[in-house]
Amino acid sequence: MKNIFSFNIEENANRPSSSELLKEFVLREIDEDLSQNQEKITDKMEELEKRWSLPIWLTILRLVMVCLGAMDLCCLIMLLMSRGIGVFFNPIYSVFLALGILLVAGGFIFFAIESSRKKRVEASPEYLEGIEYIKSLTKSSEEYLQLPEEKTKVDIFYYPYIMRDGKKRDSGAFKYLCQSLYLFVEDGKLCLADSGAVFGIDLKLFRRMIIDPKKTSFAPWQKDVSFNKEPYKDYKISLDNYGIYHVRNACSVQFTKDEERHELIIPPYEIKHFEAILNLKAKEAEED
Repeated sequence: MKNIFSFNIEENANRPSSSELLKEFVLREIDEDLSQNQEKITDKMEELEKRWSLPIWLTILRLVMVCLGAMDLCCLIMLLMSRGIGVFFNPIYSVFLALGILLVAGGFIFFAIESSRKKRVEASPEYLEGIEYIKSLTKSSEEYLQLPEEKTKVDIFYYPYIMRDGKKRDSGAFKYLCQSLYLFVEDGKLCLADSGAVFGIDLKLFRRMIIDPKKTSFAPWQKDVSFNKEPYKDYKISLDNYGIYHVRNACSVQFTKDEERHELIIPPYEIKHFEAILNLKAKEAEED
C-alpha cells in the first residue's frame, strides 16, 4: 500500500507536495513566479520565528527542570500523605521541597521568556507585513488554481520518512506531518488542493476506508479551535511535553489505480467529509 502523501524528508523537506507519488495525480499547478514568492516568504517567516525560539540546549534544560521538579514534588506529596505534617520538621524534606519548587519555577520562567519574545516578534511590523503578504499570495494561488466556492478545508496526514537499509523509517519524534488542504469534487474526481497544486483521483477508484484502532502521533495542530475543545474534544487527542499530538483511529482512505494499491491517511475528525463524498462507510481494521 502506497501512501501518496508520503515523502523522503532528506530529499523533499521544503516541498513535500513534490514527492514522486503525488506527481501523477496533479491536475494543475501554480506558475514559477508564485512558487518562488511562496518559498521566499516562507523562508522569511521561518527566520522571524527563530527569533523567539530558545536555543536547543535551553529548551532541553527547561524540559528537564520541569520534569525533575514535578517528580520531586510528587514524591514529597506522597511522603506527606503517608507520614503526615510532621515531615515539615525534617530539614531534608524542606531542602527537597525548595529544590522542587525552584526547578519547576525555573522551567516556567523559560516558558514565560519564550512566550514574551514570541509576542514581541508577532507584534513587529515586519511580521505583520509578512502575514498580510501570505494572505495575498494565498488568494492569488487559489485564483490561479481555480478553486471552487464549494470546498472544505481538511487535515491530511503526510508521512515524512527517511531511507535506511532500503526501508522507509519514521523520520523523527512523530509519525505524521499534519497539513491542511482543500477538499472538493470536480469532474468526477476527489480533489485536494494545497497552496501549490490541485491533486485529483477518480471517485470510481476508491475501494474502502479502514480505521486503524492504534494510537498514532502527529504535528502540528492545524485547526483554529484547540484540540481539547468542541468539536474535537470527543476524539481524545492528547498533547505531550514535546509538543507532539497523539490520537487513535486514523483512517486509511484506499483506492486502486493500474492495479497499484494507494492510500491517503486522515485524522478521525475528518472521516465524515470523505464518507459523504465517496459514499463509503469507514470500517474498523478487524472488519476487513
